[in-house]
Amino acid sequence: MPFIEEKYENNARIGFWHAVESEKSMRAGISLSPSTIEKISKIRSQRRRCEILASRLLMYRMGISDTDLYYDKNGKPFLHSGRYISISHTSHVVCVAVSDYPIGIDIQKISKKLQYVMSRFVRPKEKKEEREMSLIRMSIIWSAKEALFKITGDSKLYLIDFVVRLPKMIHENGFFGGALVKKERVIRRYRVYYGHWGKYVWVYSIIIKEKDSSNSANLN
Repeated sequence: MPFIEEKYENNARIGFWHAVESEKSMRAGISLSPSTIEKISKIRSQRRRCEILASRLLMYRMGISDTDLYYDKNGKPFLHSGRYISISHTSHVVCVAVSDYPIGIDIQKISKKLQYVMSRFVRPKEKKEEREMSLIRMSIIWSAKEALFKITGDSKLYLIDFVVRLPKMIHENGFFGGALVKKERVIRRYRVYYGHWGKYVWVYSIIIKEKDSSNSANLN
């Protein structure tokens, strides 16, 4: 199951790919930039090489040339066209989001390992508000904060600098509020969308405009 699906929502095009094909078949039919070819040649992990190729295949489906993609010094991807792009991968599954507005996306395989690093991304107050920190809720929180971190692209920030408030009930998909908080002061607010299937959760974030700051996606 290579290509999974595409979504069109909130001025964004979002694609998912299951990177289980051979490198040879994934390379066929797409042109890679010299920088991508060099990047792949330095990676020993076949899985990681295939994940990179899957992201380029998704871009190709979206009409984006690999030569349009570049990275800043922090590893944040950009497009020369001026549109915004975000890329994520986990355990053979890759997702790409492209939008005319800033966007951050993350996909996460649900894992018990998150329990052991929870203090790195969940504040005591957030943990207290979460009456039942199930694995799926924990995974969505982790993925949400990764997506928020990606949308800022600021290497000086940490996942714990972002605060999210999940709804009481987690459905197949939905949304909730997120914020960048420094010294207990909200710096910027976001809307965070999520979905999950099987062993995976995926989340993408967009910036809330000031005129929308009173809607239900906000944190209290």
